[in-house]
Amino acid sequence: MTKNQQFYKIVFDEVIRKYFGAEMVNQYRFLVNRTPFLDIDFLKAILGTRLAGVHSDFFTHNPFKRFKGQVLYAHIIEKTYPLFGKELLDKGYAPNDLLDFPGNIRIAFSWFNKKFLKQRKPIDPYAVNASFQVNKDFWKAFSINSSFFNKRKIAEAIDTGEHRDSLFIALSQAWFYNENFIKNKL
Repeated sequence: MTKNQQFYKIVFDEVIRKYFGAEMVNQYRFLVNRTPFLDIDFLKAILGTRLAGVHSDFFTHNPFKRFKGQVLYAHIIEKTYPLFGKELLDKGYAPNDLLDFPGNIRIAFSWFNKKFLKQRKPIDPYAVNASFQVNKDFWKAFSINSSFFNKRKIAEAIDTGEHRDSLFIALSQAWFYNENFIKNKL
């Protein structure tokens, strides 16, 4: 097996099973988890096309070599959930951009900007920042225990959006503390 095929063997044997298995077990009480793309017949069909990433060079950075596998997945997204094809990826383009000439121009322009002009657009691939903005008033009104957290720093971070990861950790810990110790008086 090539180095790339060895990598995908580990992904299929270990990562998918351990990640999705744990996720399904944790979520089954709250929702009916559907993972259609883990259908073994579907995976065999995809891998048999020679377009899947498993048949590419190992972690190639050449966009022309990656294109064949990416366009396959863009077509799958188009057939199964077209709205998802409009979501901006961390690469600076959406899956639908792979499916038409104007989209290919946008991809080339994005690649050129990153490669030669070193310009990157700020992205929010999972809409974390956008959803935080929607809930900003809730977090501003949230009770923060000053014996554990620096209230001024948290308020400043909520207003500016800086130190996002640390802020989210502090807010989730404060929420957990309030829910489990203050509300329930443990």
